[in-house]
Amino acid sequence: MYGIFSILTNLIFWIAAVAVVLWLTRGRFARKLGREVRRWEAAGIITPEQSEQVLGLYGKPGKKRGAGYLVKLTFFMAGVLLCVGVILFYSANWRAMPANAKLVQVFLLLFGSYAAAWYFLYVRPGAVLAGRVFLLLGMTSFGAGIFLIAQIFHISAHPTNGVLVWFFGVFATALVTGEPMGFALSAIAAAVWDGWEVFVFENSNPVFGLFAATLLYVFARKRRPLAAVAAFFMLVFWFYQVNLVDVEGPRFLTEQRLFLLCFAHLPLGCLCLLASRRIWDSPGLSGVSRSCRLYGWACMFAPFIGLSWPFALHASYPAYVSGNLFYTAELGALLLALLAVLALLRPRNVLAVCCGLFSLAPFLLPLGDKTVLVTVMHVGLVFFLFCALYWAAVSGNRWDRAAAFSCALLSLLAKGAGFFALGMEKSQSFYAAYLLGFMIFGTVVFLVNLSAAALARKAGKDYTGGALTFAWAAIGLLALYALSFRLPAQMSVFSADRVVLVLLGVFLALALLLYAILFSTVSDKLPLVLSGLVFLLCTGLLVFSGPGVPWKAYSFSINGLLFVCLAVLLYYGVYQGHRAAGNLALGGFLLVVTTRYFDLFWDLLSGSALFIVTGGFALLFGFALEKTRRRIVAAGAAQAGKEEP
Repeated sequence: MYGIFSILTNLIFWIAAVAVVLWLTRGRFARKLGREVRRWEAAGIITPEQSEQVLGLYGKPGKKRGAGYLVKLTFFMAGVLLCVGVILFYSANWRAMPANAKLVQVFLLLFGSYAAAWYFLYVRPGAVLAGRVFLLLGMTSFGAGIFLIAQIFHISAHPTNGVLVWFFGVFATALVTGEPMGFALSAIAAAVWDGWEVFVFENSNPVFGLFAATLLYVFARKRRPLAAVAAFFMLVFWFYQVNLVDVEGPRFLTEQRLFLLCFAHLPLGCLCLLASRRIWDSPGLSGVSRSCRLYGWACMFAPFIGLSWPFALHASYPAYVSGNLFYTAELGALLLALLAVLALLRPRNVLAVCCGLFSLAPFLLPLGDKTVLVTVMHVGLVFFLFCALYWAAVSGNRWDRAAAFSCALLSLLAKGAGFFALGMEKSQSFYAAYLLGFMIFGTVVFLVNLSAAALARKAGKDYTGGALTFAWAAIGLLALYALSFRLPAQMSVFSADRVVLVLLGVFLALALLLYAILFSTVSDKLPLVLSGLVFLLCTGLLVFSGPGVPWKAYSFSINGLLFVCLAVLLYYGVYQGHRAAGNLALGGFLLVVTTRYFDLFWDLLSGSALFIVTGGFALLFGFALEKTRRRIVAAGAAQAGKEEP
């Protein structure tokens, strides 16, 4: 009884649904025909008399009325309520129905949906939207029917196989009909199948890469941008699931294997960056190109910043350990693919060449040694930032420029936060050494930015690097401000670990080399002179710090250095007309003076001395700035042949 009643209800539902859709699509063909006829008439294909005759056959499209729209909305709501009511009816009576009735209803729902889609798409003109709705309903019904039939006959099978069959059915239907929602639904079905395998059954599912690549190719050919972007990220997810899913026991992903996986991101990121440039101008694939490009930048940057911290791998050459051969082979395959692509490119991408060279490090260098690893990755980070900033300036692409600037800014922020955290450990005995070391690192990044800007200007590109310079000025001031308070007893930097001394020597050598190169090549030497003054003061404080130095000497020296930096920044802002630099310097002066006032509030003598000395210093500095301003104005007036009034 339940089965017969359910079948009758299903038939009534389909009759009502088709009637509602027919009523909603009534007159749509006439309106579309009216627009087309006007285009034909404007193009001179038909005459005005002929257009009137064509429209007379189907009825002229009329204007929408408020009452008619309300009636349509009412019928649409009625159709929705009927659908919901039928679904709730099946949910309440499914258990009481006999198996044959359930089976008939499943096929009735499926064939009814496809029959209605066929009718509205190919038989009745002007109802394409209704046909698409029923086609999507049919593809969804196909997936539901698979699980309902399995439940009816208690078929025992791997549950994800049903989703896989649903994917094949939906994907085939979308290919035949070209339905965009069908492609989206097939991508969802593939993602559900793979996620079920990975997260529930802990299966790495290596064949999913073929599905993701096929979907990406088909969506690209069909020019489905959103679906293509989804397929690209499915391919990215497949890469990580193959490398990270535990398929060999709880110790599958060791520290050495994770290290090799991080290095594999360097050639992978280069390949993504090069691929994005090839598909940038392809119609409908701008979203895939941007996603691929940003992912490539993240892949290239992450290993340098992530592996530049001291940790031990317990093996000098992790790439040659027998248990890591899968990751070694993966790194080698990606590196060979990158070398093959670079050999075919003219001209070659300097950023990809840089990352490709550093991808060889696990095969050639004993990176299991902590000192070697940290030194190589810091040097690699500096070269990466130089190549990234230069290539972004030369390419002229705003996405590349934003990515390169973000990498440099994140390097400063990550190293600043990391050195601050390391300095807070062990009773803060190396607090000053770490933060002053960060100032030296930031100076190297600043010089790298100036070098990239100088080379870009020689290549005819307009890149000054001012935004990154301003960011470094703000971060450097914060680092010195964190040092300006009372410090506990400090240890000498020469008593630190060997890796710290080697790294410090490398960065001092890089800074001196970059200063020498820039002084001989750039015309505007003011930024070099001002930054060189700060660099020498930071280096001197770092070298002479030690356990015998009282905290008052630290306080006086670091606060003096902080005021020197603020004065340098203010002078640069006035000399170059850089309003942001001047505002940053004035804000820093206000912050420092206010903080020192509250530090010394209970000692009126010290407080008065602070304000007198600061005010006198500001007065002298103001005289110097005014003198410089008058000299600049006089020089400009003399060059223009005028006298200053």
